[in-house]
Amino acid sequence: DQFLAEKKASRGWPRVRELLKKIARYKAVPCGLAVDGRTCCYIKKEAKLESNAGDDKPKDDAQQLTVEHIITGARQYVFTLSGPVDCAAITNDGRHIILARGMIMRVHMDGELKYETRKAHKAAICDLKLSEDEKLLATGADDAMARVWRIS
Repeated sequence: DQFLAEKKASRGWPRVRELLKKIARYKAVPCGLAVDGRTCCYIKKEAKLESNAGDDKPKDDAQQLTVEHIITGARQYVFTLSGPVDCAAITNDGRHIILARGMIMRVHMDGELKYETRKAHKAAICDLKLSEDEKLLATGADDAMARVWRIS
């Protein structure tokens, strides 16, 4: 039974390789993989153009986050981020995405900002991990501290 379960789980790996090639073609950065390995999110930078008397200059760099199911290849949603991201975590269903930049942690649900914590740590957050039941989030930071958050 364990062999069959491992074989069934490995069917997604060719899709992961294919998705990584696609992400590279988009010039995007993979930033989160769900605990079950079936949903991922990636970020793509897009320069917004501002017309100034015929002179097109990039106004600012907007980042779009895309949530995609690895096995089926279906995009769940795409939304524009308000700023850069250092690390991310995503739930198995792709509905909750936790993003960190510096000491700020943001939780998005279905592409909308649900809540934000400005000083989650005393130093920059460098890692986010969800528990298998997706009720707890562990954060690690440069302040040598690990914290556990209840997100459900």
